[in-house]
Amino acid sequence: MPSSRPHLSLVHTGEIHCPTFEKLIRNVAPGIAYDQYVRDDLLLRAGEASGVTDEIAEETKLFLQEVADKDTDCILMTCSTLGTVSDQNTLNILITRVDRALPIDTFTQSNKQLFLVAAQSPVPATTQLFETEAAN
Repeated sequence: MPSSRPHLSLVHTGEIHCPTFEKLIRNVAPGIAYDQYVRDDLLLRAGEASGVTDEIAEETKLFLQEVADKDTDCILMTCSTLGTVSDQNTLNILITRVDRALPIDTFTQSNKQLFLVAAQSPVPATTQLFETEAAN
């Protein structure tokens, strides 16, 4: 009998994120069914190429399709660098970026906020995300 609980798939670009999101889910949404998938090679290559190339974008889309085919209801993209690829979602499933809440929260608050981007590779994607949300 199929489960009526929603099933979440988290897509990471580093194993290091798995325990953090596992703890988060346990604390915020205990009992939710979820899987975590890691493709660290995609972020590594994007860093080497100084951004997401067409080839990396295509490979990311294929990977997202593989994850979507695993009976999930929603995919959460946890990598800002590859977030632009998930924004181009053509799959029949919701894919959302974990970093999308940041600019939405920023533009609904009246106080100033400061953000630190700890690596160079997500800067273009994060900038684009803030510009898009600012226009909304």
